[in-house]
Amino acid sequence: MPVEVFNVSEYRRKLYGAVKDAEWFDHLNEATMEMRTNCNIKAIADMEAFLKEHENGVVIFDSTNDTFDRRYNLLNKV
Repeated sequence: MPVEVFNVSEYRRKLYGAVKDAEWFDHLNEATMEMRTNCNIKAIADMEAFLKEHENGVVIFDSTNDTFDRRYNLLNKV
């Protein structure tokens, strides 16, 4: 059975580098909120592609500090 982990923090590090301070997670910071959302979208897209390629595949979506809206969108994607 094919299994894959999709860790949103790994997407963040690949796209934007290491987090330097807590400002990255400030929900009032629109710029970083957009970047975090972008990481989430890319991880979900890769997860969907994996599941389409592997009919009996299992995915682990690893995302800390996720919002209700992101969790809701994920539920409606799969």
